[in-house]
Amino acid sequence: MSNDIQTLGTLTNMWLPEPDWSGEIQSNFIPSVDLIQYAGSVGSLWVNSYDAPRCIKYEYRNTTKAEEKALLDFFEARLGRHGCFWIPTWMTDFVVINNIAASDTMINIKNNAFSSVYKGYERIAFILTSGDIVVRKISSVTSVSIDQENITLTTSVDRIILTTDIALCCLFLLVRFDKDNLHFSYTTDSVSDVEFNVYELIKEYP
Repeated sequence: MSNDIQTLGTLTNMWLPEPDWSGEIQSNFIPSVDLIQYAGSVGSLWVNSYDAPRCIKYEYRNTTKAEEKALLDFFEARLGRHGCFWIPTWMTDFVVINNIAASDTMINIKNNAFSSVYKGYERIAFILTSGDIVVRKISSVTSVSIDQENITLTTSVDRIILTTDIALCCLFLLVRFDKDNLHFSYTTDSVSDVEFNVYELIKEYP
């Protein structure tokens, strides 16, 4: 089959190539807090927002000039930090515990307390062993038991997805690059390595 990526709204730019797994993907949350302290007093934290965007570092190895050019063209089209795009976290954010039928809108996942942090704008990506990616918007999350949560999708998936078909189940984030330049390290004339950070745009999800 092929990718089936829906419910992204009008923002459809995506970066989908798989990262270099020889390096570790690093993810951090960026809390919005300020330290308030006057001379001679005890300091305290002032919370500006309880929403915590993710900042994720990816590493890529380009084995051909075509791969390198594809990334450079995508980066240039985003105007560095200016333009937004979608990207999978490429982490195991969810573990699906039951097979998914083609008409299903409810997904059973291992309880990881996602229901306690769900905001209403999240997208879920099923990255399949075939290489296909299926993306849907999450409309609700329910904690069923200590072992299970149920995720409800806004629209059903377009195929049967067995748990054994899922290589990775993760969030699909709206992000931007955090710098206006990319630094490439060259092993040969055609093989290069690059890493970049992306910053989640939690206020701009459609």
